[in-house]
Amino acid sequence: MGSYDYDSDTNDRLTMFLPIEDVSNIVQDYMNHPSFFVLQCIDVLDTYGVWTEARIEKHNSKDYTIGITYIGWKRKYDETLCYNRSEKNQLCRMAPLGTKTMPQNAKPNQTLFEKNKPILCLDTTDRWCPATVRSVLIIQETIYYAVEYDGWDRIYDELIVGTSYRLADPFWNVTDLFQSPL
Repeated sequence: MGSYDYDSDTNDRLTMFLPIEDVSNIVQDYMNHPSFFVLQCIDVLDTYGVWTEARIEKHNSKDYTIGITYIGWKRKYDETLCYNRSEKNQLCRMAPLGTKTMPQNAKPNQTLFEKNKPILCLDTTDRWCPATVRSVLIIQETIYYAVEYDGWDRIYDELIVGTSYRLADPFWNVTDLFQSPL
């Protein structure tokens, strides 16, 4: 699935290039082990004790490991985590996306988006950016959107769970996406 290219701008950094339309392998990976799949974003308790969004870059179902990269962090902080039930110390560091990291005042997305439709997407630096839905996946009754940021390099494409607070209709006032604190 995809190919690995050497990125000469960063020492020993491998970047995965995956055409976002090529989602059949993602679905197959999920069916082989329903807990995790490549490009899935999850919440991870980092080594400093802070819950952070991360993306699964590698999945090895034989030894129950996932290779993760923290979204917005340098590659030197990437980790390999074991999700085997006997490794409870690492298993308790993982949670579904948005269950530990969703901002306190954020509203979950409740809009259904269609393929090739424009949306707004909150990038990893908390800026709302124009984007396009390239694919819609339904995996075990959960909707995921393959998102391509308009005008950005394809390496920034993301697979985002449909209820993520990071997705918005392009005609909404994005300040309405966050509730006022009481």
